Amino acid sequence: MGSEATLDDPKHYEKTDPGGIGASLADLPDQYAKALFIAANGRALPASAYDRVFFCGMGGSALGADLLCNFAGTRSAIPFQVVRGYKLPAYAGKGSLVFLVSYSGETEETLSCYRHAKALGAKTVAIASGGALLARAKENWDAFFHVPGGLQPRMATFYLSVPALLALADASLLRWDDAEKVQIYLDLLAMEGKIGMAVPSAENPAKQMALALQDKIVVVWGSEGLTDTVARSWKNQINENAKAAAWYNAVPEADHNEIAATAAPASLAGDIALVLLRDVAEHPRIAKRFAASAAVLAKRFGVVLEHRAEGETLFGRLWGQMVFGNYVSYYLSLLYGVDPQPVRDIQSLKRALGGDAATDTVGAAGGDG
Repeated sequence: MGSEATLDDPKHYEKTDPGGIGASLADLPDQYAKALFIAANGRALPASAYDRVFFCGMGGSALGADLLCNFAGTRSAIPFQVVRGYKLPAYAGKGSLVFLVSYSGETEETLSCYRHAKALGAKTVAIASGGALLARAKENWDAFFHVPGGLQPRMATFYLSVPALLALADASLLRWDDAEKVQIYLDLLAMEGKIGMAVPSAENPAKQMALALQDKIVVVWGSEGLTDTVARSWKNQINENAKAAAWYNAVPEADHNEIAATAAPASLAGDIALVLLRDVAEHPRIAKRFAASAAVLAKRFGVVLEHRAEGETLFGRLWGQMVFGNYVSYYLSLLYGVDPQPVRDIQSLKRALGGDAATDTVGAAGGDG
């Protein structure tokens, strides 16, 4: 079992994290700035009157798309949707704008969606570091953003989402102004100064949360249409970085079913930690539900914690809360003494599937999307 000393020992970082996931986390503010530059220099969206926007992606490549769709719910007059699968829904068509997001450029589900989108006559935008997806986009003169490679997809969230956000704003499909862009960068820098690896556990809220979650089954609840997608990201990052069990849900839905799990045997309930993801923009009734739910669940579960998003802008808060969860999962991996980078079971599954899946990236930079 790890301790505060574990999280404050540079030698432990070197031993447990040879692939440099921690360095990727520390680089996220710069990645955001670089992504803005890439977005500003990419190919413009095709001119058209769009009626829907889709993001097709899997695993780490879809994390940023989740946030974009929630953000669009407050800033766009047309619906946005993430597609995790092999084809677009029946209501997709010529009026659709389809972003194909695959960090490796070889994700089989995303390539299948690309073929489907082209067959429907939809306008497409590829975001990838290379691979078949980028090659096909160039061959077909589609819009695309070529992002830097060499990372785990789950560590490339800004590369995979900022270009899409800026392109959508430039096309007047949603609002995102210059002041927000700058403020988000400043908020990310400020967060790094609070939760980065050099900040000791006694002063580091992300390390403190990881210590509280250690050896627990983690359940993360967000609020519907706001922090629910962040909760999904926390769950995914704990699965992949810490190689640990985690689940997510959203309020108010969780209050209609999952809260009944307080009837679980005390021996099991004591092994569960619940994290509630809060934001100042949540509905007043959601705020009351969080408080009431915490009061009920605290009597049964071993740990009930809250994390409140910080920042001046909605998107900055959501991104910042996602980054906070990244760090929590990373610190958990150090406490467990497991290398956060490899996702060997995911890679083994892709190889076992064979066929088109054999083209998926399964090396150090591939793995989860």
